[in-house]
Amino acid sequence: MTNWPELIVDDWRETRDGLQLRLQIIGKLTLSGTATQNHWWHVPLRLSPRGLRTPLLTTSGAGEFDVEVDFIDHHVDITTGSDSRRVDLRAEPLNQFYESFTTALAELDIQVEILARPVEVPDPATPFAQDTGHAAYDPDSVHAFWRLLKSIDAVFDSFGSGFVGKQSRPGLWWGGLDYAAARYSGRPAPQHPGGAPNVADWVMREGYSHEVAAYGYFADAGPEGAFYAYTYPGPDGYRDQPMPAGVEWNDELGEWLLSYKAVRESADPEATLHAFLTAAHQAAASTAAWPADTSRANH
Repeated sequence: MTNWPELIVDDWRETRDGLQLRLQIIGKLTLSGTATQNHWWHVPLRLSPRGLRTPLLTTSGAGEFDVEVDFIDHHVDITTGSDSRRVDLRAEPLNQFYESFTTALAELDIQVEILARPVEVPDPATPFAQDTGHAAYDPDSVHAFWRLLKSIDAVFDSFGSGFVGKQSRPGLWWGGLDYAAARYSGRPAPQHPGGAPNVADWVMREGYSHEVAAYGYFADAGPEGAFYAYTYPGPDGYRDQPMPAGVEWNDELGEWLLSYKAVRESADPEATLHAFLTAAHQAAASTAAWPADTSRANH
């Protein structure tokens, strides 16, 4: 199997939407089960040998536990120091998955409260427990999604080795279902105006409290998803900087975009993606006059 599988957005849209909500149910545990870190670094799910995993979480009752989402055999494993429970990932209404998952937590004496409705989606009003839709689940598409995330992560990890300033680790941000990381200049940023769909303004202000150059992969942009890069605040001239072939500026988003398809079909996908990330960082660092001592040659 190729390391850069084809994954057409329209072919798995219903599965993708349901997967996003299932991952929100799981990911929200990180908000109360870990210590809050700057820019919400405690929130993303991380890749595991079989799918995605939470950090080590702590709660009253069971104490330490973690949750792994298995995209090979398609189930969710909740594990404490002395016991475990398994919940299947399958085609079923979202409320049934939510009931099975919360029942498993209760059986393990994991006492945790979450905001039990979606965030960062067009219609967040329906609580998880009442959502009788979002039933689609195509195992092959989900497995392909995980495989492409592994390939992306390898490039992101290599790219990160060339920066000695403050930066986040790559992770799956379950709110918007994007796989992303960020670099920081070290300087405070103007207060973010907020206004992101279904995200509290104070959440955005914490996330963008310092000058940032972010990059990632969004699974619902273009025919096969797209890679993106942006800065906050946006420096003058950023959008006019030279970029590799295939990279386009999007006025509506205020971001550079490179289609996943262009990377997948290139002669060297890893080098193509790395070149985009390098150019995006150079554009941000030069136009915003980042400190010169933050970069070093990649290993």
